[in-house]
Amino acid sequence: MDAVIGRLRAGASQLNAASSEFSANSQTLAQGASEQAASLEETSASLEEIPSMTARNAQNAEAANDLAQQTRQAADDSVRDMQMLSAASEAIRTSSQNVAKILKTIEEIACQTNLLALNASIEAARRGKRAGIFCRR
Repeated sequence: MDAVIGRLRAGASQLNAASSEFSANSQTLAQGASEQAASLEETSASLEEIPSMTARNAQNAEAANDLAQQTRQAADDSVRDMQMLSAASEAIRTSSQNVAKILKTIEEIACQTNLLALNASIEAARRGKRAGIFCRR
């Protein structure tokens, strides 16, 4: 009987050790499950934020698109203004050349007029000398 009691005690001791190990493993498993539950809650919270973040991103993308269109329009307007400025500058250059030609023609006419007046004066002086118009001393 002592042998049976010894075996029962050994079996109880092994059962106790196995129970302690099972209990420790169960606690580790419970802690892991608890951590996974917390992680799932965080994931769930993150998933709930995704639609609002997506909506904000869509709004930001629309705003960026609007700004890009405004920038494109401003660039197009600037190109058109530069083309008009270039055309106006070309017209001014052409007008300046025409004015320069007109001024040159006026100078040539003035020079010819001066020469004609000088010739007429000389001729008048000659005629006057011949006619005795000049005063004598």
